[in-house]
Amino acid sequence: MHFFASSTLLFTLVVTVLVKPAVQPNAIGLFNINDFQGYGLNLISNVNPAEGTAVVVAPGTSASALNQEWSLISKGGSIVWIASGLNSSLFLSYPSASRGGFSYGSELIASSQFPANFSLQAVTGTTFKIIEWNSRLALTSWKAVPGSPAAPAIFVELNDNLAAQQTWSIVAAPLV
Repeated sequence: MHFFASSTLLFTLVVTVLVKPAVQPNAIGLFNINDFQGYGLNLISNVNPAEGTAVVVAPGTSASALNQEWSLISKGGSIVWIASGLNSSLFLSYPSASRGGFSYGSELIASSQFPANFSLQAVTGTTFKIIEWNSRLALTSWKAVPGSPAAPAIFVELNDNLAAQQTWSIVAAPLV
């Protein structure tokens, strides 16, 4: 780009854009996906979860429970599906995915028919931003209310003020 400051001076601006590459998981096994409070993504029902079952974040004390275990399935490029360890035919999604709808403000559900496409953006070695591919919105955990057994996780824009709430650790699930 050239900018003219006056008729005799010529300035050249060189811009280097650094983009963090999305992670392409090749990991096999089950994982806990934990938020900034140590709460894990948790499929609400551990008995016959079905289409539309809610997914929240719950304390890590149940990290070895099947409803807090997930697998990452590469769909090509940087797209992944996140499948439940309890029922591998259920994937993380959001209610309007069945209609091709927008995910803004949506809470998580499990779906066998309409899995959401995600990309993982590395923050550190085991922490990531989980981005819903179509909308580019970030999975964001709410701070739990004291005494509450769980908190919601929703999709909103990437925001520096929400950096902690939008950072997730992905670690191997404990062996039972």
